[in-house]
Amino acid sequence: METVDQATMVPGGTLSEYVKSLAAVGLQCTMADGGPFAWVPGAPGELTRLPLPCTDPVGGAEIRQLLSNRKVWVVSFLQQPDEAHPANCFFYVCRNQTYSLETLKKRVRASIRRGLEHLKIRLCTWDELAAKGYTAYADTDLRHGYAPPSQKNFQEFVNARRGSKFLDIWGAWAGDALAGWLTVLNVDNWAVFDAAKSATAFHNDSPNNALYFVITRTMLAEKKLSYVSCGLSSVQLGVDRSTLHRFKLSMGYEAMPLRRVFVARPLLRPLLRPRPAARLWEHLAKALPKYGIIGRIAGMSQVIAGLDRMSLAWATEDMDKL
Repeated sequence: METVDQATMVPGGTLSEYVKSLAAVGLQCTMADGGPFAWVPGAPGELTRLPLPCTDPVGGAEIRQLLSNRKVWVVSFLQQPDEAHPANCFFYVCRNQTYSLETLKKRVRASIRRGLEHLKIRLCTWDELAAKGYTAYADTDLRHGYAPPSQKNFQEFVNARRGSKFLDIWGAWAGDALAGWLTVLNVDNWAVFDAAKSATAFHNDSPNNALYFVITRTMLAEKKLSYVSCGLSSVQLGVDRSTLHRFKLSMGYEAMPLRRVFVARPLLRPLLRPRPAARLWEHLAKALPKYGIIGRIAGMSQVIAGLDRMSLAWATEDMDKL
């Protein structure tokens, strides 16, 4: 397997530089008061905290200040769970700087080797992604049961990120077809997966396994970053979280249980905080599974209403099943 030329990767930068780059294109973001972390866009209308593993307390005054922005409806962050506030999500992280095929289980190694044999894993340009990435983008949503996104939605996704010195695009190529791709955010001495998409027609070639492996090995064993994260478990109701959970564990990532907190603007709280409202959102999510935004609102409402004490019951760490 070829070693990636690090000179071809984006330079990245500090967290404060990343915030400045987001602000320069008109996105709502800010460095936090009195702490080495930042508030950056998450889902539409949401500010979330980076770095993800930060669990420092957040003061009420700071939250009120963030929610006073007319474009911000929800603030989210992670904290350490306790008896009164149990874990409700996983933070997926790998810190193994000796990461290699030998650190993974036999069945997973076979999938990775199949991907590396049938596909070419390499860094891509934004023009390549814009021209070839739509099929994987749409197929991923279709597999999750959502309505397919439009070409316009995809081009907006690309244009919002195009040219960022903090984002690498990794592609799994089958000839001139982009079987899968993954964007990676590079900040300070850590990296976080931004978006991972794959085309259904190429799933037997294991593009996701190959991409995860090459990126993780490059970032940890070669660049010697402190950690690579593939994000948080989804808050969204109606998605198959257990399959993705097992996949991430199989690829050598640790699932750290943490508490995900959502604070909504006061105007929204009567629609999210009462338990009857949370149950109504849950019923709507089940009735309208193609609308992912409803499932996300339903999951967020469960957390705000305190109905999430058993929200990690779906998880299993039985690696013998992999």
